[in-house]
Order: sequence, then C-alpha cells, then structure tokens
Amino acid sequence: MHRHAAVIGRPIDHSLSPQLHRAAYAHLGLPIDYGRQDLAPEELDGFLAACRDGYVGLSVTMPHKQAAAAAATSRSARVQLLGAANTLVWGHPEHRHHGLGDTDRGSGNGAAHQADEVGPWAHNTDVEGIVGALRFAGLRPLTGAETVGVVGNGGTASAAVLAASVLKAGRIDLFVRSAERAAPLVALARECGMQAQVRGLDELAAAAPGLASVVCTLPPRAADPLAEQLASAHRDGDVPAAADGTVRGDAGLPPLLDAAYDPWPSAIACAWQDAGGAVVSGVEMLLYQAVEQVRLFAAAAVAQGAEAALRERVERADWAEVTDVMARAVGLPPRH
Repeated sequence: MHRHAAVIGRPIDHSLSPQLHRAAYAHLGLPIDYGRQDLAPEELDGFLAACRDGYVGLSVTMPHKQAAAAAATSRSARVQLLGAANTLVWGHPEHRHHGLGDTDRGSGNGAAHQADEVGPWAHNTDVEGIVGALRFAGLRPLTGAETVGVVGNGGTASAAVLAASVLKAGRIDLFVRSAERAAPLVALARECGMQAQVRGLDELAAAAPGLASVVCTLPPRAADPLAEQLASAHRDGDVPAAADGTVRGDAGLPPLLDAAYDPWPSAIACAWQDAGGAVVSGVEMLLYQAVEQVRLFAAAAVAQGAEAALRERVERADWAEVTDVMARAVGLPPRH
C-alpha cells in the first residue's frame, strides 16, 4: 500500500527535501510518495485534517514550525522545550513516549502528551541536523568543559542550543544583537544543564578561536559584516590559521556550520576557511535532519500495517548507506 509524505511551508519551491526523501525511499524500496505543499498559515489546520488517511509524515518548514507543534495531538519532550516542530508523524510506534532520549539533557522524562491515534506526533530533527553537520565538519567529542558558539537568536538558534547539549558542551556563548531577545536562549541553555553567556556580534572574531564549534543561524548575507571583521582579524594576525584548513588543537578556527546555504559559499564561510577553519553549509544540516525524518516515516509506514517484506527492509536498513545516497542526491560529498 502506498503511503504519502510531504514538505510544507511558504515559500516551498526552493526546498531540497523532496530530493533527499525520494532518494532514500527509492533506495530502501519503500512505497512512500513524497511531495511538496505550499501552505499559507491559515491553511495549515485544514491540510493536517486531510492528511489523516494515507500519510506517514510531514517535513515542516517556515512559517509553520510553531503552529505545527501547537496543532499536534502529541509532542516529544524536545518539542515541548523548543516550542517548534519540523516533523509531524502519524502512527509512529514510539509516539507516546519518544522524547529527548539518552543523549539530551533537558528537563522532563521524555514522556509525550497522551496521544490521539488519529492525530500527528510532533518532533524536531533540526537537532540531529546540527549535530550531524558539525561532526561531519570535524568536531571532536566534547568533555563537558567546552564552549559552543551560537550566532543569532531565532528558532534555529534554539535547536543549536539543544544540539550543543546533545554534544555535551558545558557552556553556550550567544552572539546576538539584542541581549534582551536572547533571554529565552539563556533559559533554555540553563534548563539543559549548560552555562550561558550573551555577547555582542562584534565579539565573534576575537572569541572564535577559543570555541569548540560555532553555529551561525543568521539569514543569508546577514553575517557579511561578521565576515569582514573576521577577515580583518585574520589579516592583523589575531586569528591563527592552519595551512590546510583543518582544525588541530589551537590552530585556526573551530568547525563552523552556516545554516544559510543560498548563496554559497557565503561571505562568512569564505572568511572562516581563509582563517583556517572547516566550514559546512546548511545543506549538511538539512541532510542529517532529513535522515532522521526518513527513519521516523519508515517506522510509521511499518506501524501502519506494512507487509512483511517492507518491514524487513526497514529493519535491515544500512543507515550509513542511506545517508550517503541522500547526500549524493543533493550534490554533497560522499559520506564513506
């Protein structure tokens, strides 16, 4: 039996999610059709009601992440912390108790709200996206003593704070324009067991060498002034550079995830690489969050009564191979 999934948002034509998901389902041999749906905010509830029959899940982009979290009939503890969902799943076998998991350190025991079997369960896989992208960029295992930098204070910044907790950072440095607007991020960091410090955007260039990694969540081109400051510091010798662009000890800059990816390379990505740091774009984040969505949607398809052969394909899936297939589908380097 064919099942359906889609990415929803506005605008949506630019989304790479269809390429990622379709490549995965074709590789796995799963009968899941994945499309895209352009929705205005006022159309969300009606569309979700129409998804009850035949849908395994939705990938949720702006401007619907907060509304999707509110509209779901059950939510992971992660969504309860963040107040935003990028994933809705119908019939996932763990929807009653799938929460933060063993590696998340936020409050709560991971229990989701009592679920209506018909309604969707909300989750947020942006955290896996950030964690996976930083690890691919070369981030080494953290010990709890390191500081992760987060630039910006929007929804992606919240996911970055939680991702830093998953990675076992001990502190978050928040580089923002407004300290007042960063207050929710400070509270989130502390709830996740980390210290937090609010700093100005103009402090990033000087602080970067002492950070374990940096996640820039600013919109496209909004980080260009930071790139100029970084380039100036590098020219003045304030930022030590590694000749081959890798991160070794105190040489150069730590891995940077620039969540923006159009245009690419961004100005801050170029300046970061020139100063010796490894850089990955938001497409890497998109890849790893999509891999986790594929896991969830595949499990939902099985839970909805898939035939034995499909169940076996899901249970035996080589997820490293699936990730590689998905990466190639959007022009990213092979994973292995």
